[in-house]
Amino acid sequence: SSPNRGSGARALEGTGAGGSPDGGGGGATARIALERRSPDLQPSMPDRGMSLAQLRRFAEDCRQLVADAGMRDPREFLDREGNIPNPGFEKQLDFETAPSWLVVDLFIAPATRARRVPFVDLMAERWPDLGGPSTTTHFISHSWGQCFVEDLDALSCLGEGARVWICCFAMTQDATRLELLDDSEVFAEALTAETTRWQVLIVDQDASALSRLWVLFEVLRAHECGKPLCMAPPEALAKSRLTYSHIQLENAHAGKDADRDYILREFEKVGLARVNETVMAAVKDSLVFLLKKMEAKFGSDSAEVANARRYLGTYCMCMDGTAFSRTESEEHGLEVIRIQLQLHGERHLDTAQAYCDLGSSYYILGRFEEAERYHLRALELRRELLGGDLHLEVAQCLGDIGLVDDRMGRFQEAEQNHRRALEIRTALLGEHHLKVAMSCFNLGTVVFQWNVQEALELHKRALDIRRRLLGSRDMRTAKSLSNVAHCLWGQDKLQEAEVYFRQALEVLSEQLPRNHPWLAQAYGNLGLLYNDQGRLNAAEELHRKALAMRVHVFGEDHPDVARSFGALGLVLAQQPERLAEAKGMHRRALAVRMGAFGPWHPEVARSHDFIGVVLRQQGKYGLAEREHRRALLIRAIVYRDKPHREVARSHSNLAEMWRQQGAIDKAARAEHRSNKLLETLKQPGKDMRPFVHSQRGILQTASQDDVAASAKASGGARQGLALQLLRSCGACLEGLGLALSSCALPAAARPPPNGCVGAKVKEAVYLC
Repeated sequence: SSPNRGSGARALEGTGAGGSPDGGGGGATARIALERRSPDLQPSMPDRGMSLAQLRRFAEDCRQLVADAGMRDPREFLDREGNIPNPGFEKQLDFETAPSWLVVDLFIAPATRARRVPFVDLMAERWPDLGGPSTTTHFISHSWGQCFVEDLDALSCLGEGARVWICCFAMTQDATRLELLDDSEVFAEALTAETTRWQVLIVDQDASALSRLWVLFEVLRAHECGKPLCMAPPEALAKSRLTYSHIQLENAHAGKDADRDYILREFEKVGLARVNETVMAAVKDSLVFLLKKMEAKFGSDSAEVANARRYLGTYCMCMDGTAFSRTESEEHGLEVIRIQLQLHGERHLDTAQAYCDLGSSYYILGRFEEAERYHLRALELRRELLGGDLHLEVAQCLGDIGLVDDRMGRFQEAEQNHRRALEIRTALLGEHHLKVAMSCFNLGTVVFQWNVQEALELHKRALDIRRRLLGSRDMRTAKSLSNVAHCLWGQDKLQEAEVYFRQALEVLSEQLPRNHPWLAQAYGNLGLLYNDQGRLNAAEELHRKALAMRVHVFGEDHPDVARSFGALGLVLAQQPERLAEAKGMHRRALAVRMGAFGPWHPEVARSHDFIGVVLRQQGKYGLAEREHRRALLIRAIVYRDKPHREVARSHSNLAEMWRQQGAIDKAARAEHRSNKLLETLKQPGKDMRPFVHSQRGILQTASQDDVAASAKASGGARQGLALQLLRSCGACLEGLGLALSSCALPAAARPPPNGCVGAKVKEAVYLC
């Protein structure tokens, strides 16, 4: 025993193997009363530290014991649930891959059983040259499911002067004397001691430690008392779920139900969302410290600093709503590119990764043209350096570009990129993998716009994979629940859709901070459904809550904020006394979308349509028709040869307006076009040529006034007419296009490129 004793007597109860302290006798319950300063007392918690040399000696002893005794691996399964068979069952134990819980069972518990003391009490006798326990400087948090040897290697970054407190060595492994029987937070004595300078969180690629309730509880307590958090090894952060997901307390588990109940009760005192914010802030603080440490050790232009900046930038990008800064992820991304270009030049996979990371940052920030530029360069480099498409890195680029295409209204390109990414991932990873689920999710979101049934099948496939691999309380599962709900809503199954939306909102509310964009989106989804059901007060409340959350995170000039403005406009437009307020909301949404996307985007068309609906309700039919025609023209240009429900919606809006004015024949023709489009959408295999002809007809017959109105924000009627003629009629109008090429057509007004336009006409467009 160490001369450093506990502060008082403890009464410890348990059901051990024996009824007496030495383990002999019957199986009665043992109760051991320990008097103050009794020689039986273990060292006080802060004085149960170990040196790294002692840990390495312990590992050497274990390897020798395995070799000498021919120890066998007793695990029939590798996981707790008994789903993954152990191929090494009853074969010689591979100590290098053994998890910590197995090391405790096979080496630590047997070594301490006779004395019934913590392992640290045995060290002075076992290793006289290394001495006994010492005062703790670093408190170690880890999962017992992680590989023990890898955890030991991770601690090497602390330096030889570190003295680490590790629960399996510092606490008694005897059931009748385990300190937690008397004090559920006995570990806190070591964690909060003045001599303990750091908490160290050991993470593996799966971030297993953050699925353990005890670990999250330790991080919370350390952050509350001001202990800095260090992540080890830092390299694991690049591949761990820390970089793309959030810490999920509800999904974490403990070894015993009693432990779980106690910890959750403590969480409830401050609220799960508040705990999540605290833990994520601590993780970010650790990454900032890591960056400063790498800069001091290796210099600001080193590969180590580039990696540290990448981890921090990626975390800032994905942890929006808490540890998120609108500029931080961009700043780190640009600096990483500068360093990689200096170290490796342009043609290197690390440079490609840096381009990919910065593209993702710009996507999150809503700067889609910049995102596309960096993602395309990353794709080009990876195809060249890896030798083709059949690589996961290429699939990642294709998926990222597909997301940008989707937000920019280029749905054909988005579908092609997501389908190719899905093909590559399925070929390399099999049917049941999270990356396959991600591609199904992304592809389903795109094809929903013209094939709801296929979208529903894709989203259900993604939901099935995520439920199987992540469980029902994971946030990615919640996102799939929301998308299934959207598809059911698209099939007019409102009650079923509400069930899925509510399940998604319940999960996200448990897991996310109060201002997180995903949570805002969940409120908005349910609000839109309530609006469709006529529950206007409830819908308005949800949309205003979502708007406040989005403005808090992004400011007022972000496309997600525009969605909340538009959604509120829809609710207000159903209340005749609030039509002016509704129109104001839609105009605010239009202004934000024009600034983010330019005039040729489906979300801009949507705002024009909604403004037209409000004007129609106010009896201002001339102004309403102009808005609806603008929306129709934008959609005809954007969707080109694809049938789309939004184009059908434009025809339907025009039909309703003409019907209200008594223009029955015009209304009937527009309604017929809308119905034919919707019929086509319900029959995916139907010949698309009549639809394509109709779409081109919209462009060819649009009046100059329509075109001028759509191009007004981009430079006037002459530019709009040139753009209209070039886009609709192709090479046969080369002369007119060239004649108008002196018009100054801003880049924002350029429509999506059309493959059928002749080279000279393309040249005219870009000269403009």
